[in-house]
Amino acid sequence: SYGPLFVMGEYVVSDQGVRRTTAPQLSQNLHNSAWQVAGGWMLTGESASYSAAVTPKHPFDPSAGQWGALQLVGRYAELDVDDAAFAGFANPLASASKAQAWSVGLNWYLNKNIRFATSYSHTSFTGGGGSTGPGPVTRHPEQVLFTRLQLAF
Repeated sequence: SYGPLFVMGEYVVSDQGVRRTTAPQLSQNLHNSAWQVAGGWMLTGESASYSAAVTPKHPFDPSAGQWGALQLVGRYAELDVDDAAFAGFANPLASASKAQAWSVGLNWYLNKNIRFATSYSHTSFTGGGGSTGPGPVTRHPEQVLFTRLQLAF
């Protein structure tokens, strides 16, 4: 973070050995990966922080005309599931093999202990487009509106 700006990125690799104990018995080492980049900007000028609480310059006090702090946030992320997962472990017609997501949101810090967050996320899927069963769900993007009230003491 630098002043009112914060940016964070991460890359994750998950290697896991899996084994199917029913016929046909199979074993495989799956290699899945994911990454994301997220950022935010304090619209009211406070210093942004990923690991510490944001302290509003003017904590919420409507009688004094103080409304706390506002932060605009965004995120982009991708997930890639190993193709070997669909060779006897997961149904390729019903399960997505990739996901791409973007989100945008607004955080309202009433004071250093209370935050109200709202965000919209849109996720698109690749794979799993079968015409029967649960597969058609992956053909449609997921759209979600999240809200959260966080108390931290």
